[in-house]
Amino acid sequence: MKKVLIVEDSRLMAKILKDSIEEIEGLKVVDVAGNGEEALKIVEKKEVDLIFSDIVMPKMDGLEFIQRLMKVKKIPVIVISALTKQGADITIRALEAGAADFITKPSNIFSVSGDKFKMKLYEKVNMAFKIKLPELIKSNNFEVEHKFSKPAKKFEKLVVMGISTGGPRSLQLVIPKLEKNFPAAMLVVQHMPKGFTKSLAERLDSLSEIKVKEAEDGDVLKPGVVYIAPGGFHTEVFKENDKYVVRLNSNPPIGGLRPCADIAMESISKLDIRKITGVVMTGMGSDATKGLKMLKEKNDAYIIAQDEATSIVYGMPRAAKEAGIVDEIVSLDRIPNAITTNIGGR
Repeated sequence: MKKVLIVEDSRLMAKILKDSIEEIEGLKVVDVAGNGEEALKIVEKKEVDLIFSDIVMPKMDGLEFIQRLMKVKKIPVIVISALTKQGADITIRALEAGAADFITKPSNIFSVSGDKFKMKLYEKVNMAFKIKLPELIKSNNFEVEHKFSKPAKKFEKLVVMGISTGGPRSLQLVIPKLEKNFPAAMLVVQHMPKGFTKSLAERLDSLSEIKVKEAEDGDVLKPGVVYIAPGGFHTEVFKENDKYVVRLNSNPPIGGLRPCADIAMESISKLDIRKITGVVMTGMGSDATKGLKMLKEKNDAYIIAQDEATSIVYGMPRAAKEAGIVDEIVSLDRIPNAITTNIGGR
């Protein structure tokens, strides 16, 4: 029986969450804390296997709680986040601090006891017990092998990445290593719901020399810009009037995913971009494998995969590796160098 702690200042929400969690076979809620301060005292005294934590709470909020918890115990934490700008911003910071994943809190409290929310809870619980919480490299001081003194004059090169669980934390060790004169555009498909990818893009932009933005319909791809595929939409790239243009659509999710990396990569495989680099990083499932295979076969793309040791979840990189399409397997801290070296001319 796995022991669960709920950290939630609303008694009604905590009660509904407790009832929903205990409907999942093999789970028992051992305690409820009203804030992070109480939660830290509980984990000192009780055995806890999984934590569901609200973000906005009195005394000690969810972000500070996770930051302090990760220094003493590596317990998986699933954040319960409100669908607000503030909620999204803090959730991104919580994922960076070590939270395993997050689930959005329905705007109507009575929806928490509904089947849709319970199914999401079940999926997150299954994920949480499969992940590992590695000590990600905190210092990333190596020098990349290729420096770019001048911005590219025209768009000729593209990096496309698929990433999921563990992505926000891992991307902090990749995107900020890219220079502002990076001579390629980069499209990142991070599995996230609508409302959270904008906060992710803004956070990465604040940490980076290179420009990072949430992709918008009609964006023209430019070198030196990282585009984060927006949650809730599929992102594709088309050639229009000799420019490469981002187009968003609300077609049905693929395998529950929207955005889906396979969709983005398949659209790119139909283009005549001179040099394409595909990257697959930490995440559940096999999204990106089909798309990377198409890029390899049609565009002679160079494929980079994250290694198992530094992946929080090794599903997506493993699927690509087993498909036999990966050119290079590297640790998280070496991914920026692998990308930069390939873009600079291997």
